[in-house]
Amino acid sequence: MRQRRYRLPLLQIYWLRQGMLMLQIMGAVSEFERAMILERQREGIRIARAKGTYRGRKAALSVPRADELRKRAEAGEPKAGLARQFGITRQTLYSYLKSAGRLTPPVPPTVTS
Repeated sequence: MRQRRYRLPLLQIYWLRQGMLMLQIMGAVSEFERAMILERQREGIRIARAKGTYRGRKAALSVPRADELRKRAEAGEPKAGLARQFGITRQTLYSYLKSAGRLTPPVPPTVTS
């Protein structure tokens, strides 16, 4: 970027030492502001949890449907098809199977020569 000497219309400066210093300072300030926002957000979540008002996201499946999903997956039904039938993503399906402790690793494909 220094070789092309980009011009910043907002600041009307070129890539000189003073301009680089100003951009570094602005970057540091914005990084600090972002850190403060995240800190306030975490503090708000902590306070809400203490009050009992922060419950997180609603479960994608009810308990009976999750049990049905686990049984059908254990029976060997294709996981992509199950995810479509239950209206969830495959990642969510695997999360349900993993939380039940019944996740089996996928069988590697056999190579035939």
